[in-house]
Amino acid sequence: MENVYTVLGLIGALCCVGMFWAIEQGKIDGSSRMYYVVNGIGGFLILISALYEFDGGDSGTIVTEAAWVVVSVMGMVKTFRAKKGS
Repeated sequence: MENVYTVLGLIGALCCVGMFWAIEQGKIDGSSRMYYVVNGIGGFLILISALYEFDGGDSGTIVTEAAWVVVSVMGMVKTFRAKKGS
């Protein structure tokens, strides 16, 4: 079962780093819904992975990823409101 959580964390990291790469390459807009959704999913998967066998060393990761998810959700809400208002 531990391998499942490891793989989830790696997929999450790929989501977050992949979105950063896509922005740097001009492939995606940093204010797009896709950016926020994929980043939110990535942060959530890393958070789940870190919480699986929590120890004190995971605290920084957990705080960072929880903030990542919250900011991503805020961005998603912003993009949904903007589209609704159009």
